[in-house]
Amino acid sequence: MRNLTKETQKQVQDMGLTYNIEQDYLYQQGVEKGKKELISEMLKDGTLTGDKIASLAKVSVEYVKQVAKELKEQK
Repeated sequence: MRNLTKETQKQVQDMGLTYNIEQDYLYQQGVEKGKKELISEMLKDGTLTGDKIASLAKVSVEYVKQVAKELKEQK
């Protein structure tokens, strides 16, 4: 049993199939949701400018403004 993990990893590596999880639709949705939540928290904190938030989250300033607008609408 102890060598089973090693053998399984070898078999997977030898397979011709590869799967890039970063290309997966659901993975992308999760990344987008995480960014939106991060931006929301930074906006709520209020210590960073929209430009700085956009830079840190690697999104456009327009996207940050969109999230800020959605936050105001939720109140």
